[in-house]
Amino acid sequence: RGGHIVPGGDRPEIPRGDILVRDGVIAAVANSAGNSAGSGVAAPAGCAVVEAAGHVVTPGFVDAHRHVWQAPLRGLGADMPMTRYFPEILGAALRSYTPADARLATLLGAAEALDAGVTTIFDWSNATLTPDHTDAVVDAFGAAGGRAVVAHTASPSEDARRLAASG
Repeated sequence: RGGHIVPGGDRPEIPRGDILVRDGVIAAVANSAGNSAGSGVAAPAGCAVVEAAGHVVTPGFVDAHRHVWQAPLRGLGADMPMTRYFPEILGAALRSYTPADARLATLLGAAEALDAGVTTIFDWSNATLTPDHTDAVVDAFGAAGGRAVVAHTASPSEDARRLAASG
C-alpha cells in the first residue's frame, strides 16, 4: 500500500499506488494518491498489508545466467585468468563441496539474488555433483523462495531423469 509503482514496459509510473496480490498473482493495481480512504485497492479481510510508502515497487528481475553455488567464493579470483579459474574454482573448490555445502552456498546465493530484486534465476549449477548434491541445491531454492531453473552441469543424466520423473 502506498508505494511508488514502476510497472515497466510502456505503463506509466504510479507515484502512490496499491497492489493486490492473490495466490502469488497480481490481481489489482490502483492509484491511491488523493483517495480519502488512503487506499486505491480494498484489502480483503485477513489480508497481510505491506506499508510501502517511501519505497519503489517493481516487478522482480530475471537473471538468466548465474552460478549460485559460488556465492561463498565471491571476490575470489575476480581477475583470475581462465587457466587458473578452471582448476582452482571448478576443480579444487567445487570438488570440496559436500551436499551440505552445496545447500548452504545455494541458499546464500539465492538470498543475495532476492535481496538485489532478482526473483527468477537460471542457475548453471556446477554443484550438482551427485543426486545428494542436486537434492540439496533444489531444497535450498525451495527454502529461499523465488523461482529457479537448475541447469544440471555436473551430475549424471540419470539424476536429471530422476528429478523429472518425481515431478
